[in-house]
Amino acid sequence: MSASQGVDMEIDWKHNTEDLVERIRGRDFWLPELEMVGHGSPLVALLVRLEDVARDDCFDASSLTNAPDWAMDMQRAQTFAAIGRPGNLQERKGHLDPDAFAVEVIRTERARIHMPSQLELAMDSVKKSLKQETKEPVFCFPIVDFDVHKIGQQSFISEIQHFLPESVEVFIVADEEKPIIHRRVDRFHLVTVEEYSQIRKRLKDAPRIR
Repeated sequence: MSASQGVDMEIDWKHNTEDLVERIRGRDFWLPELEMVGHGSPLVALLVRLEDVARDDCFDASSLTNAPDWAMDMQRAQTFAAIGRPGNLQERKGHLDPDAFAVEVIRTERARIHMPSQLELAMDSVKKSLKQETKEPVFCFPIVDFDVHKIGQQSFISEIQHFLPESVEVFIVADEEKPIIHRRVDRFHLVTVEEYSQIRKRLKDAPRIR
């Protein structure tokens, strides 16, 4: 695919980083970066990182023996995401007999149906459990080493786009300065490595908005 043909992604390069920084300042919780090399399911990757950040912030040494509600809700969401991810059935089809495959088809569809409501429940539980009391917390999910011209990486973004929680902002960090992009999608930000670095620096140590 040549650069002149563009790419089939609905993300706008044109953005105002100043407005973005001011909008999330004091409300941002940064998830561990996801490298595009050897990626699997973007939704599972997001949920695992959300759980890690939540554990760091929500952990209470007095409740070692009891998993908090947010953790159980998040683990259910992760299970639904793993079962319902695109391609899961096709990868396993050759290893299942017809009856077992039929059961898995039903199980996968059920996971996809319940995924949105379970994800919303998990996110609400995490936000209510944060020890750093924050008004309308924003979870920032950075995806690095992104090549906008690779079809597989476009599909990766399309998959996560369907289930992206309202409190999550995705930062796609690309080396190119001006890839050809079609139109804007809310809460997806395509930034250069330098812009990403500057955003992180400007938000660091900002007081929490309560």
